[in-house]
Amino acid sequence: MVSTGPQGIPDKRTDATDSPATIGRVPKAAHVKLVMALNAFDQYWTTLFGEDEFLDLHYMKLFAQMWVRHGEPMPRSDAYLCMKSFSTQTAMKYVNRAVERGYLQEIENPDDRRSRLLVMTPLLISRVGTLLDYALDEFRKAF
Repeated sequence: MVSTGPQGIPDKRTDATDSPATIGRVPKAAHVKLVMALNAFDQYWTTLFGEDEFLDLHYMKLFAQMWVRHGEPMPRSDAYLCMKSFSTQTAMKYVNRAVERGYLQEIENPDDRRSRLLVMTPLLISRVGTLLDYALDEFRKAF
């Protein structure tokens, strides 16, 4: 049996060979299925965005947030906020790289000609849509 510390978090000193059928509230088999589905999702991301620089989780966050906006243009400042763990300067580099690679496009801001807006390109819309379809299929198979 796995001993737990505060809030049910497994005690790090627990023997690794002790493998209960249930961890927390969920059967271990469900956890394994979830991990397998997440791994499949990750591998498919790699297939679609195979360029080394786009394997970074921060691109996934940025692209997912843009997808959720249903194609609505996003101010650059909002795009930088999708990558909160970075400085603004580093987030700018990431966004610029996505523009250079054809995943994002800059358009004029009709409300403020001094600023630019970002939109997903058809390439990115297609890849994210394909990725989400694949992920839904994998999670349905798993559960």
